Amino acid sequence: MVDSEKQKSYGRWHRFYLTSFSKYIDLANNKKQKLLVELKLNQTITDKQLKQFVAKYGKQMKENKSEIQSMNHNVIKRIYQYTSLTTGLLSPVKNTVDRNQISKFYAIEYSKVDAHLSSQIRQHNKDLYSWTVNDKLDVETAYMIGVNGV
Repeated sequence: MVDSEKQKSYGRWHRFYLTSFSKYIDLANNKKQKLLVELKLNQTITDKQLKQFVAKYGKQMKENKSEIQSMNHNVIKRIYQYTSLTTGLLSPVKNTVDRNQISKFYAIEYSKVDAHLSSQIRQHNKDLYSWTVNDKLDVETAYMIGVNGV
């Protein structure tokens, strides 16, 4: 893992340093803000590295009941072996809703969410999150059709 605090990033007219993930989690914990962490992994990530991630950040993430999501179901299966954190599937499209215990929630792009999908997910005692909800009316509509979080 790279020490991100030593990495300079450049915007159009600004130079800044990235903060570490650990500090980011600490800030969220201090603000009582639950995090939904997306894992974007490729096939070169080893199980040892996943264990290291959980060892390094798992305790902090448990403090505020952070959850882990990924678009890759195999990533969810792999990380699930090493953590008790809630895991779920992130998707820009509707997916098959099933009873597996690995995906405790589905995070679906807002334009693909409807009352039928929400009902299917609730029948399996799972949560539904929606993303790219861009205005107040969409937020209200999402909650009315059964979304648990935006």
